[in-house]
Amino acid sequence: MEKRTAPIAKGIVISIISGVLSAALGAYSVTALLVAPAFLSCAFSAWGYGVGAVGLISYAATAYLVGGASASVYMMACVLPASFAIGFIIMKKKPWRTAVSLGALLMGLGLYANICLPSILQGLEPFAGIAATVSELSSELAAALEAGGASADTIKLIKLLFADAEEYAGKMTMQYLTAGSMIAALIDTLIARSLTRRVNNDIRPMAPMPLWQLSNNYNYAAGFALLGAVVTLIAGLNNADAVLSVAENVIMGPLALMGFCYLDFLTKIGRPGSKAKRIVLYIFVIVFPGRTTVLALVGLLDRIMKVRRRYVPSKRNSAAGSRDNSDRDNDNDKNGK
Repeated sequence: MEKRTAPIAKGIVISIISGVLSAALGAYSVTALLVAPAFLSCAFSAWGYGVGAVGLISYAATAYLVGGASASVYMMACVLPASFAIGFIIMKKKPWRTAVSLGALLMGLGLYANICLPSILQGLEPFAGIAATVSELSSELAAALEAGGASADTIKLIKLLFADAEEYAGKMTMQYLTAGSMIAALIDTLIARSLTRRVNNDIRPMAPMPLWQLSNNYNYAAGFALLGAVVTLIAGLNNADAVLSVAENVIMGPLALMGFCYLDFLTKIGRPGSKAKRIVLYIFVIVFPGRTTVLALVGLLDRIMKVRRRYVPSKRNSAAGSRDNSDRDNDNDKNGK
């Protein structure tokens, strides 16, 4: 296949527009903030360092104009490192899993720094600011309910709920922070790859979702996260529950994704009717309360039994299957397998 690359002038225009729009929307929407790397990283992966830098500079300038000094630092810490990392990895034709992992780490660190650093600099606990906000909301809501004539039992229940939220502020914050950064990094990487392929088809092939696999590096990351949580619990350090929450997400999140991929894989083989089976699968993922645990267990079993690694594509999918298997083999070689 002949290499296709869009003109650099077009890339500069797209980079500037992406930076301006991402910053303008990100100042008012958390969702826009988390998906900004999807568009900024495309400039790096499609046109290289120069065009990518233009996008990052336009983002930083717009963030400063829209949000001011403090808000712009927050936005840049959450977006720019992850954007560069994802774009650089795609440009260098490294495995997509590396882009997701590094992007999630950098985005998570940026979110953590902006949420917890102000409290740390004041000599307080990392999550003291969040706990204080929860306490303030509790007082305001209780006062409003009391003024509205609510019963004493209702006000007491509200205070108990907010007290629990204040006690577990660190755990809840880290749980949503790590889960959000991991999901955002996956979505950003997929969007960046799709956009890059439209203007520059010279990127590393990627297996379809039913054949996605975790690399051997996952074992090291999961082991390190578990060890850190155990040491924190044994030492009785502050916010041990928050560290445990991070370890849980690092271990369970990727396995849950692999479990979903395995179930999606099962819908594509065997008898016809895969569309109906996929609809049932998606409904399960959306509405079932314990879906993460169930999917993680399925992913763990698939990782142990290596069912999908033994899959041989049919003649109908032989071309795509050969490319996907080659991609997985290359990933395993780079991971020492």
